[in-house]
Amino acid sequence: MERNRVVVIGGTGGIGQAIVTEFAAKGWDVAFSYRTSVAAAEKLARSLRSGESEVLTHHMDVSDRESIRTFAEFVSSSWGKVQGVVYCAGIVRDQVMLLMDDGDFEDVLRTNLHGCFYCMKDLLPAMDTRRGTGVVIVGSTGGIRPDGGQTNYAASKAGLLGLTESMAREYARKKIRVNAVAPGFIETEMVDLDNRKIRASIEQIPMKRLGRPEEVAKAVLFLCGEEASYITAQTLIVDGGRL
Repeated sequence: MERNRVVVIGGTGGIGQAIVTEFAAKGWDVAFSYRTSVAAAEKLARSLRSGESEVLTHHMDVSDRESIRTFAEFVSSSWGKVQGVVYCAGIVRDQVMLLMDDGDFEDVLRTNLHGCFYCMKDLLPAMDTRRGTGVVIVGSTGGIRPDGGQTNYAASKAGLLGLTESMAREYARKKIRVNAVAPGFIETEMVDLDNRKIRASIEQIPMKRLGRPEEVAKAVLFLCGEEASYITAQTLIVDGGRL
């Protein structure tokens, strides 16, 4: 029986860890990237290797073009072909436009949007056009209906949705499906629960709570898998009904 293999770019953040864990729990082999903490990456990998899944980890800085090439070569040499690719790398540097540092604007675009483009471009040769590949790009509701003070983040996440639709239409005939997941407020290290703006936003959520990383992970797994075999170029909003 042929195994399913998925690449998760950005596997050590709150949502990224949940995605890696969910795929491994469902029997997928997983290769995930990390940028800063090799200790955290190895700890996560060790915790999942007790099961049947093969778990690989490799450093990658998505803002560095050569680092992306090296990671893609690692995936290809390790596995050849993969049946899933998930982009979950991202940073936040909010500030009102007038005070936003040029570097903060450019860094967010470079990590959130440019990094995704180059990862997809370099991993395309590894995507399985025989069995099919499910690609999921983790965007944000901030790319659909952004708040003020995050022009860099909103632009990057809106760009990801456009990238998703264009890539989906370009590669549908090759059995590569491309969809996005747009989480709302999710309880991760990127969300400050003491922030009054966040608390006020929770009141606008019909379910009256933050989402959990594993709820996003289940949506990602669904879109990557056979259950979504006729779904492409779509964005699945996971926000408790806020939008």
